[in-house]
Amino acid sequence: MKKDSKHIFTNVVHSASELKQHLGCWEKLARNASEPNIFYEPSPLLAALNNANKNLAFACLLVFYKDASDQCGKGQLIGLFPFQYQKENQWPSCGIYQTFTHHHCYLSTPLVHKERITETLNCFFDWMNSTPNGVKLFRLHRMNGTGILAEAFRRKSKTKPAAYNTCRLLSSCFYITERQCRRIH
Repeated sequence: MKKDSKHIFTNVVHSASELKQHLGCWEKLARNASEPNIFYEPSPLLAALNNANKNLAFACLLVFYKDASDQCGKGQLIGLFPFQYQKENQWPSCGIYQTFTHHHCYLSTPLVHKERITETLNCFFDWMNSTPNGVKLFRLHRMNGTGILAEAFRRKSKTKPAAYNTCRLLSSCFYITERQCRRIH
């Protein structure tokens, strides 16, 4: 079956109640993720969000794939990227979108469908570079540095014009968007 990028679309949600609307497809994605992450499965993530600081600037990028067999029109959830926005003292002119984490979350590897890694990451990078407010810096924090997704991010960073810096296992990766790179160089 031909994989066509026009069948991939995103939705950004900002609350636990909005995420709950995708519960069924979210559970299916968790079962079929390229790398399991218990902290981003529905029950733990929803509980964390319900107990989070009310000032948390939370958003979750949902990536969907829709094919001709999809009769209900919703599409298959193939990517879930929970993140939070924060200002950093090191970069006062730009905020950072960081994978969502909390005191009881020891891994923040996004959920990406094992059969749709490339399409999902392409969509993620395209979304980063096209957001109206401009995601300038995205930090993948506490992600398994030796996993399938880390390797896919490394490969993708070589083909997409975004700066990439990786640190230790379960540490951080930084992506600077294409627009920001043009301003730096």
